[in-house]
Amino acid sequence: MERFGKPIKNQFILSDLLTYMNHGSYGVVARPVHEAKLRKQMLHETSPDEWFRRCYRKDYIANVDEASRFLGAKPENAVLIQNATTGINAVLKSVKFTDKDAILVTSWTYNPVKNIVDWVSEHTGASIVYVDLRVPIKDKQEVIDKYRKVIREHSNIKLAIIDIIVSVPPVYMPFLELCTLCQENNILVILDGAHSPGQIPVHLDQWTAEFYVGKYYVIGNAGNLHKWVYSSRGCALLYVKPDHQSYLDPPVISVHYKADDIRLRFCYQGTDDKTVFCVVKDAIQFYEDLGGLEVIKCYNNTLITEAAALLVDRWNTSELDIPRDMVAPCMRMVKLPAMRQFVAVKEVHGDRQTLFGDMNELTFTLMDRFKLVVLCLFFQGELYVRISANVYNNLDDYRRLAEAVLQLKAEGDTLE
Repeated sequence: MERFGKPIKNQFILSDLLTYMNHGSYGVVARPVHEAKLRKQMLHETSPDEWFRRCYRKDYIANVDEASRFLGAKPENAVLIQNATTGINAVLKSVKFTDKDAILVTSWTYNPVKNIVDWVSEHTGASIVYVDLRVPIKDKQEVIDKYRKVIREHSNIKLAIIDIIVSVPPVYMPFLELCTLCQENNILVILDGAHSPGQIPVHLDQWTAEFYVGKYYVIGNAGNLHKWVYSSRGCALLYVKPDHQSYLDPPVISVHYKADDIRLRFCYQGTDDKTVFCVVKDAIQFYEDLGGLEVIKCYNNTLITEAAALLVDRWNTSELDIPRDMVAPCMRMVKLPAMRQFVAVKEVHGDRQTLFGDMNELTFTLMDRFKLVVLCLFFQGELYVRISANVYNNLDDYRRLAEAVLQLKAEGDTLE
């Protein structure tokens, strides 16, 4: 893996002025993928009739096929969409809820997904049920038991949204066990796999087949390709079990509204630029040329583990207190040292808005003054930084972060 680190950075569309350690937020596009997209865009712009009438549909289907192969799905059960949140929007707005139903989420559910659930609740009367997740976590069973308790207390739960890898905090959830628990209680499941493709093995057909219990099983899985597979933004795959496809509508109703093939329903969503969907094959090829999941994950996991340990040592702080088998492969959260000029939001019991959120002032300070890109946030009343590792990073990147934060701490110590 000597070719990883600085030698490979020029294969990504990244500013030379910035040290990028926040792959988990928006991903990074590979240079060959970007160049392939530019070629597609040229045809899209210079010969729109040729593009829309002859090329786009064929390209879209071919890239759905390749993404499906990569993620272990039958292509007729998958569509390409803008991001995982788009897919969850489509599914939640297609399922029929009443005021007798409830939707199950957690205190860690991605905020835009919570917003979708709020919208559905407001328009249908369905209630929202939360599993309150917090650190420290002793083991997976603690999480499963919390779900089981909430499910027992709310027999009207119709659907649960389960993260595979949570965004904040970056926790690898026991999603297989949680899906089984939901199936046993006749609860439909949407898997939020935003961080899954490229970070863990994904076997969509296998996962959903395992969960089948009567008529209830996983509806679908939405996973981003632009985060960890180096595709252009925004691009994700939504997988939907066949028995749920008949009522699934895309976010925008367009020319193929009633098509039997869900790929056609999602393919044409107006005339905006969809070339990102037509270079998925290029992204997967680039990813596999680097060595594929095992090689890339090995490098990233080793690096992020060393980086987190380095920061903990330099700052005399700690990582999240979670079991090793729940740690995300390529992301970590490390507690920041106290800095007088940056204060965490105090958590208010019962107010989920104070559980976690962005600390943009600190994030932008590190970006503007030190040219370091990370995600700073408050979580359970403490300041943290979420770091990611990818093949263009090396340990020196995180050393620079460590020293920058210590400089800010020293500056804060001089304040009255």
